[in-house]
Amino acid sequence: PVSVINMGIGSNRLVSGDAAGPAGLRRLEEDVLSRPNVSHLILLEGINDISYEQVPVEKLIAAYEQVIEKAHARGIKVMGGTLLPIQNSRKDTPANEATRQAANRWIREAGRFDAVLDFEKIVQDPENPLRIRRDLTADYVHPNTEGYRLMGDSVNLKLFE
Repeated sequence: PVSVINMGIGSNRLVSGDAAGPAGLRRLEEDVLSRPNVSHLILLEGINDISYEQVPVEKLIAAYEQVIEKAHARGIKVMGGTLLPIQNSRKDTPANEATRQAANRWIREAGRFDAVLDFEKIVQDPENPLRIRRDLTADYVHPNTEGYRLMGDSVNLKLFE
């Protein structure tokens, strides 16, 4: 038997807290590390840090590193999810896009995550990779039910063996 716990909070940030709740770094102990028998963590956080707080990529990477180090210290494998496209949304600025691209490059290339889940590639518009496919979103930030289904279906379950 396997259990999946979704500790996602809408509008949450990894680095800084707000009205949506404490930052992901502060929540890590209670949400993940203190739970028994956790073997894997999927980390898909950062777009709100970038778009609301203008967190520089170096600070976001440092937060990813902290999560990875703390999880690995408990024997938990960490899978990094790439940040989704934001073009045509209210979060879309040249600076935010540059930071998002830099974060995704690090997620894919740094080799720090035990696996990379390339969610960006799953939902991006093949004609314009900087935005989510129109049929998969209502606001060009959040996937709809079909978008989330495609993201979920893209996860190779062998990663959990």
